[in-house]
Amino acid sequence: MNESNTKISIIDQFLYAVSKPKQYQALIKQSTGRVIGFVLVMAMLITTMNFIIPLVGYQWSLGGLEQFFRNKIPKFTIEHGVLEMEEPLNMNVFGVSIVVDPEKESYTPQDFDDDVLLQVMISKHNMLIKNMIQVVELPFEYLSNLTINNESLVKSIPYLYMIQLVAIGVTLTIQFFYYLLGAVGYAFIGLALIGMRPSISLTWKELIKIGIYAKALTAFLGALNEGMGYPVGIGYWHMIGMFVSLVYMTKAIATYDTKNGESLL
Repeated sequence: MNESNTKISIIDQFLYAVSKPKQYQALIKQSTGRVIGFVLVMAMLITTMNFIIPLVGYQWSLGGLEQFFRNKIPKFTIEHGVLEMEEPLNMNVFGVSIVVDPEKESYTPQDFDDDVLLQVMISKHNMLIKNMIQVVELPFEYLSNLTINNESLVKSIPYLYMIQLVAIGVTLTIQFFYYLLGAVGYAFIGLALIGMRPSISLTWKELIKIGIYAKALTAFLGALNEGMGYPVGIGYWHMIGMFVSLVYMTKAIATYDTKNGESLL
């Protein structure tokens, strides 16, 4: 049976993509739906490795959210727009620096550490949240009709889980389109490569498919590297990943040279 005319499972697509560049001709003959399905599975795998596993692992290390809110956070109350807390708190939660000082009257943006990207600072009268885009302030006077304490946080756990599910969905969507965008970038490079070999004939759609499979190994290893806290620096990894993916791309395109089959490298 001609392998290129058969449906290739997701697992076999990955195995071919990372170990058999000469089989890319069979891979890109898969239907667009099956190729998009491959991208979705890769996005799910990447999201699991660099977001879901660290998130669950961190919550596990805290003993669960209920244990964390009741026993790891000092007893506190926000009532009539004023925070009262047994003692200051300074911790890092999933990459977010959190500082709580009940003796501090109010924090201002100037109090943030310029070297920290994600920060939350809570004083007696306000909370400031800094992300990579902006700084948001929440004066506690806006909460004067509410009473918030450790037990309030415990009761909010179901809503926090819902927020986490939304965050997972958003992350998965971003990873999906980021993967496709990278494949399009490699497809443009593929256009330049086939421009040097008139004997090679590939459509834009086929080049994108090749780019999708050429990214598979580096996308997987990149997610592993990120999940492990970047043992290989992110800058170095981007260069290594791009080089490896281009090697796969080049070898796959070279199989279409109907003139002499010589490698493009």
